[in-house]
Amino acid sequence: ERARQSNANAARLAQRLRAIPGVEVIGEVEINMLFVRLPEAAIAALDGGPFRYYKLGRDQRLVCRHDQEPAGMDLLVTTIERALA
Repeated sequence: ERARQSNANAARLAQRLRAIPGVEVIGEVEINMLFVRLPEAAIAALDGGPFRYYKLGRDQRLVCRHDQEPAGMDLLVTTIERALA
């Protein structure tokens, strides 16, 4: 059940990120991880916290948990949107 919830959180986050111009979700999201390519402004905004994510060259890896709070995902999406506005 936890894995199913983690995967569902990642799928929802990917859907929201795909709607932001300049954000590229790389590949299909089939597990609780998603890979994205973000503009530098978005990376700088995320680096301001409170987010933890992995930088992999030009790409970033986001990992969702089963107990991920919707407010945390909302803040991540809003932070990216504002950085790119």
